[in-house]
Amino acid sequence: MATSTSVNTSVSAHVTARSTTWVANEILRTFLEIVQTRGLEIHDLHEQLDFYEKSLRTWLTGRHLLSVVLEVWNPQTEEQAAERYDLNLDYSPDGDNGERFETHLDRVRDELPRRPLPAGFCYRLLVTLSENAPDLPGWEDTEFRDVSHLQIRRLDNVIETAAINASGTAYLSPPN
Repeated sequence: MATSTSVNTSVSAHVTARSTTWVANEILRTFLEIVQTRGLEIHDLHEQLDFYEKSLRTWLTGRHLLSVVLEVWNPQTEEQAAERYDLNLDYSPDGDNGERFETHLDRVRDELPRRPLPAGFCYRLLVTLSENAPDLPGWEDTEFRDVSHLQIRRLDNVIETAAINASGTAYLSPPN
């Protein structure tokens, strides 16, 4: 009995550790896909990938990361988001559902507007964290831009693992 419990704990810890690294990578891969597809300058995100990956992995490991947001705006309308993409995290209580690693980028691509954004639009990554999340260097408190003028589109199960899942929400301009 003790051996069985020990084995289950070991497997669960292994699946959770693999899920943490995999989910951090897939969150960034999803946002890279959006940035590229929307015609935004990919250089800024690419230059910060290591920083973002380390931060996300730290917060995922402690189950502090609640959501990661890609916020896009036109500098001429600074207070309003032009688009926003949220990935909302859900943690399995024990990560004991076997090994499963799936990303459904097609669900994201299907919701993206077909025409790229005009040149000059900016973006940033934001996170929402649990109250007891550790402060990490390079991050600061900020406010989300207004999305009340945008339409909401649900993106179910964008990232799925045995221990952590991410569903999405896209805030997009209404079709013309």
